[in-house]
Amino acid sequence: MKNLLKVLLVLLFVVVIAFPAQAESNWTFELFGGSALNLPLPLTIENNVDGVDNISIDSANYSTKPFEGSPYYAWRVARWEDNEAWELQLVHHKIYLDNENDRIDNFSISHGYNLITANKAWNTGDFIYRFGAGVVLTHPEFKIDGMPNDQDKGLGGAGFYLDGITGQAAIAKQYDITEKIYATTEAMFTASYAKVNPDDYDYTATVPNSAIHILAGLGYKF
Repeated sequence: MKNLLKVLLVLLFVVVIAFPAQAESNWTFELFGGSALNLPLPLTIENNVDGVDNISIDSANYSTKPFEGSPYYAWRVARWEDNEAWELQLVHHKIYLDNENDRIDNFSISHGYNLITANKAWNTGDFIYRFGAGVVLTHPEFKIDGMPNDQDKGLGGAGFYLDGITGQAAIAKQYDITEKIYATTEAMFTASYAKVNPDDYDYTATVPNSAIHILAGLGYKF
């Protein structure tokens, strides 16, 4: 958990000080629901025990299942100066493997293939454009060759692991409701790479993910 807190503090540091305070600053907070379309990519599961074959899927298909179990959501805090902002964002992305395989009983990262990024955003008046980069925080739920991974391992004993890197690009539109509250819609593309090896588990999964996300939510101007 200490490693995760360090990452979040570093990203928040970028948001707070990377954009010099030369004009009046405005803060916003946004909360989203949504879903994602995952693009097919290779999946490799390596066994850490000698003599056991690896599992390779050339075109792994994933569902998001946004309303099943822990829901898909996102939040973002931003510091705006004029028409530019630095942002800290979390997308609680989820992936469930759809491919059938005799050795895989369950392969999901559904309490989060979480994407934590620091973003730069520009408001052109009609649309908001943003680009970001950061880390992948996973919560794997695997059962491979009849063996499940232990959910009580990882950061803070909560099953989470800092496993990869991610980048994103997005376009958004805002709709004022009141002076402080607004609705927002967004289309986002993410490209991520994670190598997932739960503690004391015999398997390491290389799990790249590219996805198109559609989000809708509410924002508040402080």
